[in-house]
This record gives sequence, structure tokens and C-alpha cells, in this order.
Amino acid sequence: MAIRPKQTTQNHLKFLDNLNDTGFANMLGSAKYLAKNYNLPADIARDIVLYWYETNWHKLSASRNDN
Repeated sequence: MAIRPKQTTQNHLKFLDNLNDTGFANMLGSAKYLAKNYNLPADIARDIVLYWYETNWHKLSASRNDN
């Protein structure tokens, strides 16, 4: 079960969803974009991205299988 970092907001998660949907960046590098856009420390941004991955893995794997 994923533990949501206390600093996580719906805006952070929506940002990551949008970033993933656009294909602009490899999601493995998405923490730097999250940190820059929301003025977050790098370690907090990484924790939020890990949480996002853990809660979206089923969507991500399904979209990979669709291609």
C-alpha cells in the first residue's frame, strides 16, 4: 500500500498525470519538473513521484500493453 507524502496535493498529482499524458518527459525524470513547477525540494518531489507511480501502476502498465 502506498503511503501518501504529507506534502502531496491534488495539483501535484494532476501535474504528473498531465505530464505523463503529453509524453513530454520520461516519467523517471519527472521529479525535477515537479520540483521546479511547485518549488519543492528534490527529495519531496521524488517522494511524490514515487507515490504517483505506486498509485498509477495499473494505468501505466495498461497503456504500455495498448501500444
